[in-house]
Amino acid sequence: MAVNLNSIFGAVVTLSVTVMVLGIALTILGKLGSTSGIGNSASAAVNSSITQLDDFVEWIGIIVIAIAGGVVFTLVLQAFQN
Repeated sequence: MAVNLNSIFGAVVTLSVTVMVLGIALTILGKLGSTSGIGNSASAAVNSSITQLDDFVEWIGIIVIAIAGGVVFTLVLQAFQN
């Protein structure tokens, strides 16, 4: 079981890209929601999308902690196996 810090590169890149896409999406939706040229149903849909994305953003911290905990746990286990 040879795991090193380089093996989490994929998770870090995926999480980084996800955070960037969410930031861009929330910025665009925020600008679109404040535009006066859209109707009531479109405005409600934009606000609903912002709320749903915001609910997911709250989980990003927990995901980061879980990944970091897994790395620490793996490194501790490797230290005691050698």
